Amino acid sequence: MPGEASSPIGKEVTMETLNWPGREIPLRTGYDVFIAGAGIAGVTAAVCAARDGLRTAIVEYFGAPGGIPTTGLLASINGRWRGEEHVVGGFLLEIEERARKLGGVGGDRATRYEPEKLKQVLLELLEEAGVETFFYAQLIEATREGDRIRHAVVASKSGIEAFESKLFIDATGDADLAAMAGCPYEQGRESDGLVQSGTLVFKMRAIDRLRVPSPEEIHAIWQRVEHDFPIDHVVLAWLPGRDDAVSVNMVHVLRFDGTKNTELTRARFEGTKQALGILEFFRRNVPGFDNACIDQTAQQIGVRETRRIVGDYVLTEDDVLEGRSFEDEIVRCCWPIDVHNPDGIHTGITRYINGSYGIPYRCITPQGVENLFVVGRPISSTHVANSSSRINATCMGTGQAAGCAAKMAIEAGSVRKVNVEKLQAILIENNAVIHPKPKGGDDVDA
Repeated sequence: MPGEASSPIGKEVTMETLNWPGREIPLRTGYDVFIAGAGIAGVTAAVCAARDGLRTAIVEYFGAPGGIPTTGLLASINGRWRGEEHVVGGFLLEIEERARKLGGVGGDRATRYEPEKLKQVLLELLEEAGVETFFYAQLIEATREGDRIRHAVVASKSGIEAFESKLFIDATGDADLAAMAGCPYEQGRESDGLVQSGTLVFKMRAIDRLRVPSPEEIHAIWQRVEHDFPIDHVVLAWLPGRDDAVSVNMVHVLRFDGTKNTELTRARFEGTKQALGILEFFRRNVPGFDNACIDQTAQQIGVRETRRIVGDYVLTEDDVLEGRSFEDEIVRCCWPIDVHNPDGIHTGITRYINGSYGIPYRCITPQGVENLFVVGRPISSTHVANSSSRINATCMGTGQAAGCAAKMAIEAGSVRKVNVEKLQAILIENNAVIHPKPKGGDDVDA
């Protein structure tokens, strides 16, 4: 089975240690906010903080902003709508408006985005806000004094250098900065620590769309014709402005750990093989795909789950299923329970939910440190709840909350001293969608 293959690159080797000699490195000072990771949540946080007059730096390993929707080729920002309920607004609406003017949005509900046009929009927003942006730079360490992070250490072609900042925002998707700073975290499902399967999204083109059957017929073909890929359904997204190209989110790399270099490398080898196999399946079996080819595989491996911080509140499965609201909520989420099997066939959505639910401010404040927010995928949650809250629109909402709270956190001296009611008012003023519970109610999250 493709999900069980391995590459020689990924084999574990015996590791020894080297005593790295002490040395002085360049130090960048004077920042109010330092953000690790320029994915969709990180860019949102950076622009919001910079617009509030804060000197803001953002560091990104890849050479472009946007994360999974762009360098990951997902071409989607899901989780904004549930039926007629508008669940996530705010900064996402601004991105949509700009991308639509470029012809980079598909559909009225704006879930599909053309990756290159989305990159363009995000680059423009970073530049206009005055965010000091450092691409091709890898976060490698953090220094800490007591309950405060002092420096983020970064490696790039320029060498190793450090950033000193008053406030830090971890938008790495893997809670890298939080882990480096010694914050507690969990990883994987409670039974065995395995995380959801990884993927390598790819783009197919040269498709004759006039001959392509309905989505239901394609699903039926996939299920009827024998194959050995660990997914039982088809996930295609037609790219805006293109009648001959789709983004394919069907590769599944099993027993995968996205916090390890060897595993990310294995996902590249194995994911490429699966992509080629899926292409051949479509060419042989699905009308309209006879001459299709792979136009591009994603630069970034699609990681669904790694570390999850332990915050001041841990979002639970019951919170999701019961559609709970919170007095201090900062964003809503409507994505179902969507656990991609870590070690077997992915059979689709595990459980749908009846309505949206809130995510508390306390889910982005990691325990043990006073000047750090964690936004995006690794917010404080259980393994099952994380399979819902990890969706991109919600990640953007947590990023907007952190960016808008940054100035208050700096002035108050702690992320825990932010006036959340004032933050909520700011978010609502900026078209975010939240449903805070009235004070004094029967608050399950107390």
